[in-house]
Amino acid sequence: MERLELKKFREKKKITQENMAERLEISYSFYKQLENGYKNPSIKLLKKFRSVFPDGNIVKFFLD
Repeated sequence: MERLELKKFREKKKITQENMAERLEISYSFYKQLENGYKNPSIKLLKKFRSVFPDGNIVKFFLD
C-alpha cells in the first residue's frame, strides 16, 4: 500500500527519495520501504519527521 500523500508531499517540495532519507537520517532503502508502505515509522522517526518538516501532516502520511 503506497503512501501517496507522503509521495505527493515529497514531490511538491521537489525532494528526491535519497534526499528525504538524508534529511531524516535514515537509509535510502528504509525510506523507499516507508513510502511504498512496506515499513512503518517508529515514534522516534515520526518526531524527527515533524522537526525536519513541521508543515508535514504525519497523521495523513502514516496513519490514514
